[in-house]
Amino acid sequence: MTPHCSYHCRACGAHFSSLRAFDAHRSGPMDDRRCDFPDDAELVERTGICKISDPTQPQVGVTLYERADSQDYRSRMEDRQAAPRQRSMDAEAA
Repeated sequence: MTPHCSYHCRACGAHFSSLRAFDAHRSGPMDDRRCDFPDDAELVERTGICKISDPTQPQVGVTLYERADSQDYRSRMEDRQAAPRQRSMDAEAA
């Protein structure tokens, strides 16, 4: 499944899969927030699609940041969805 950009940072132009990932790339006090991408943010890079600027002309192949734990969760869900399809295909082949 190709990830989609849900949040776009105006300050640095980065794309994010969630508000949690967006917040993780910011640091400093609320009156002086800046884009920082701290090491402890646990963000991973993926290639995705952004439709925020123009839904009719999506940007394909953008670097999209998401939390590492979100990527782990997505992987587990994709595995669970693939298992019933594989069983169904095995049954049809038999």
